[in-house]
Amino acid sequence: AADKLIRASVSQPVWVVLENTHLAGDWMPSLCALVQALPSMRPHWDFRLWLTFVPTDDFPAVILQTCLKLVMDPAAGLKANLVAVLGALPPDVAAGGPPRPHTYTTLLA
Repeated sequence: AADKLIRASVSQPVWVVLENTHLAGDWMPSLCALVQALPSMRPHWDFRLWLTFVPTDDFPAVILQTCLKLVMDPAAGLKANLVAVLGALPPDVAAGGPPRPHTYTTLLA
């Protein structure tokens, strides 16, 4: 389901957020292949793929080498966490959100 969602979203000005990807060990080879194939899919300029995970020894190096990384220590509460994340983003990335209201899609593992 996540592969299909990402492939369908690449050509649109949307952000796709996959949370706790470290828990999807069986899916990591597919995610690696997808991340490596993204440039050839000609993604929309404002498309963003966000992955959240807890660092583990078996998290694929290919993904870590390909992506921009933001490392965040746990903050005290949601508001503090959002302020910390948005403050750490480069201004061009923070300003590059979708031009229309956000649509959230939840994937159930």
